[in-house]
Amino acid sequence: MKIHDNFSYTRTLLFLFAAIVLLTSGCGGKIDGEPPIEKIKVSLVNVPTYSIILEDMKEEGNFFKTYFHKYRIVQENEG
Repeated sequence: MKIHDNFSYTRTLLFLFAAIVLLTSGCGGKIDGEPPIEKIKVSLVNVPTYSIILEDMKEEGNFFKTYFHKYRIVQENEG
């Protein structure tokens, strides 16, 4: 009877561990490190005058929100 109890206990622990791993790994979103607006500013470092406008924003998800931004870059014409 002890072997059966040990097997049941081990199986329960493995199930709980797998459930915790699945739940916690699904909670986080992708993190690129640097925000997109900073990447845009770095790419425009040699442009003398520009504006970055948030043109559109979309939000998805009920419990874990994901935000999508669409930017428009306006540059001054030379001449």
